Amino acid sequence: SAKYDGVATLPAGAGEGHALLRRVGFPEAGFTIVGGSTWPGEETVLLDILERLRREDPAVRLVLVPRHAERAPDVLAELQRRSFRYVQRSEFPAEGESPEDGIDVLLVDTTGELRALYAAASAIFVGKSLTAHGGQNVIEAAWEAKPVVVGPHMENFEPVMADFMDARGLVQVSNSEQLYEAFLGLMLDADLCERLGARGRKVVEDRQGALARSAELILPRT
Repeated sequence: SAKYDGVATLPAGAGEGHALLRRVGFPEAGFTIVGGSTWPGEETVLLDILERLRREDPAVRLVLVPRHAERAPDVLAELQRRSFRYVQRSEFPAEGESPEDGIDVLLVDTTGELRALYAAASAIFVGKSLTAHGGQNVIEAAWEAKPVVVGPHMENFEPVMADFMDARGLVQVSNSEQLYEAFLGLMLDADLCERLGARGRKVVEDRQGALARSAELILPRT
């Protein structure tokens, strides 16, 4: 699949992502989950999971990146019903100001920063896969060598999912309880995070080159 070729040309974003999380005041040694391209209902599940995980480790943090930034008011309404301290990306203080203290959840209501946040994550949930159907592309997340978890609904990416499942390069769960268990296991096992992330990255590396091979077949040889 040519889908694997695009990530290698993208600039590295780890430094930018870590800097963004430091501005929020997320602890560097904490376990940070990034929920990327989330759909309605998935933010609620992730917030429920955050509440449970923080009983085990208060340093757990969550970044929510809705697939459609215009859904931010709905996500804010859900946050306001809970006791978490949160901040919106669009309301960050100016560069150089002190970071917020004690922020639990970052809501990214801007665009263009998801890959940098994937690179700074401890673990990643790729949305439109738990409460909606179709899924989102997992390749960018896997390229960052971080453990990736998805829900059962990845219908739009069946060949890609087959590659990852064959290599045990990500975790697929069936429901919200299994999602909690997956993140709990990752939070408690740094070696598991590293192994899963490495296998996911290798899937992408091993399957790159489709564009070049296609060009060799199509273009006339001189």
